[in-house]
Amino acid sequence: MKAEIPGGAHHPCCLTEWRMGRFAEITNLQATEDNRSRVCASLTLPTCSGFAKLSRAHSPMATVVKGTAAAVRYTLDVRGNRDGVSTSHHTIFKISGTTVMFTSSSPPIISDGDQIVVAGTQRGKMLVALAYVNRTTMIRGDSGMWQSLLGAAFALSGGATALTLALPPFNIEPRFMLLAIGLIFSVMGLFLLYRWVTIRRAVNLLKGG
Repeated sequence: MKAEIPGGAHHPCCLTEWRMGRFAEITNLQATEDNRSRVCASLTLPTCSGFAKLSRAHSPMATVVKGTAAAVRYTLDVRGNRDGVSTSHHTIFKISGTTVMFTSSSPPIISDGDQIVVAGTQRGKMLVALAYVNRTTMIRGDSGMWQSLLGAAFALSGGATALTLALPPFNIEPRFMLLAIGLIFSVMGLFLLYRWVTIRRAVNLLKGG
């Protein structure tokens, strides 16, 4: 870029002073750009790392325990009425001194002496297992990962439908009942989606185990 020399600055001394002034302006501009880059870097990098640390701090991490299963006990929980019945199988056992409880819709294949690897969340002195691998029988199981995903999809779609019908332009009566149903289904769907994410994380921890 060619800079024009101001009028009256054709004397050698004036020309030298003008060149020195231009050099100082360019130097200051470059220094300002360098400082701006340093400031942006100092603001951006800690923010990203801080966000990553915050995400890791708030994401629930599953606990993995492996060893020989002992003192295996089975309990059956049946709930419902004449319209429908739900059955839950609770399996309680010990691994390396840790009490483990695994709940599923079907009985798991776990017996005394089996080499077991479990992943779950610690609740007090008990580990609530969300997934397991039986290395003795080479069988895997989880606490209903796909059932939770299907339930979340159904609940969220039902909640969205109810809220859509209650709001403009439909305004279908009774609006308050539709709003309440939509909110309830939406909360249920979010809970089931969170459960699916938690179980999926436990299952992924045991891959290759």
